[in-house]
Amino acid sequence: TLPWTLTQLIILSALHMLARTITTSSRLLNVMASRTMMHPGVPHAKLSEQEVKAEEQMKPREVLLANRTALVTNCDTTQGGLAKNVAVALASYGANVLIHGEQEQQLSELLNELPINHSHQNHAFLVDKLDEDLSVDLGEKVKQFTNKLDVLVHNTGSIHIPKSEDAAKCEVAEFDDVIRQSLTTPYALFQSLLPLVSAGNNPSVIFCSTTPEMDEHDVQDHDSTYYVSKFGFNSSRMLTKMLAGSLAKKNIRVNAVDPGRFLTHENETRALNGRSEFAKTSAFVWLARPDTEMSGAQLDAMEWIRRDPVMFKSFY
Repeated sequence: TLPWTLTQLIILSALHMLARTITTSSRLLNVMASRTMMHPGVPHAKLSEQEVKAEEQMKPREVLLANRTALVTNCDTTQGGLAKNVAVALASYGANVLIHGEQEQQLSELLNELPINHSHQNHAFLVDKLDEDLSVDLGEKVKQFTNKLDVLVHNTGSIHIPKSEDAAKCEVAEFDDVIRQSLTTPYALFQSLLPLVSAGNNPSVIFCSTTPEMDEHDVQDHDSTYYVSKFGFNSSRMLTKMLAGSLAKKNIRVNAVDPGRFLTHENETRALNGRSEFAKTSAFVWLARPDTEMSGAQLDAMEWIRRDPVMFKSFY
């Protein structure tokens, strides 16, 4: 047998190293892919050296909200799917997301859609109905999943708008239902979750409500639908102002996002001018950041569809 030349030894060594690299890379890809299949509440295993390096090379946007826990309410009822999109957006930027709603099947399907970008991310869903008698105990239920909330996004959900040709003759019970869903229930829910929010890191509370699609110029003086819906919309802004002033010394930020009127799919696509429906979530992501300082304001989601929430720093 002829002795190995130096060149042959170098080639053999290089091939051996290449084979090891391919094997290691394949194992790493399998580990990263398996994370999307993890069930909520399952603790993550200790990272290998290769996984640590992979996370260190992760893009900034994928860890923008890392180590932040967010609760998004009414993910199965809000018109237009906005709450679902907000939950997916927060998860895609690295947050741990707890989704809330009344329909377990819809929440389970949404849970499977939430991305996992790093090893400390762990999502879950909570089935709960916000009681009509305002005995809101959501805070105690959320404590089963987490001991803090860094981000709270409350979506009003679908509101039954009373229809009457005479605004002075609306059914009192229907009118009261609008007020309760638009103002009283969000306030009671906030009180229930305040201890968890107070335990968060630079916590951010975001209120959101929508208005039906209608042309303001076509509204007659007697059309109660438009004006009652506008009340529901403006109540989020006023609640934001009130709580922001009260909680400023506790370092809790409170803001509202106006997502615009609830549009039909065709009109929504036209309004976004070819952009993804997730473009309307940029304002939510920016407000969820720990270094955003704005409080007591209302942002227009449509004005943010061209903005990257990663690019903006502390000020608007």
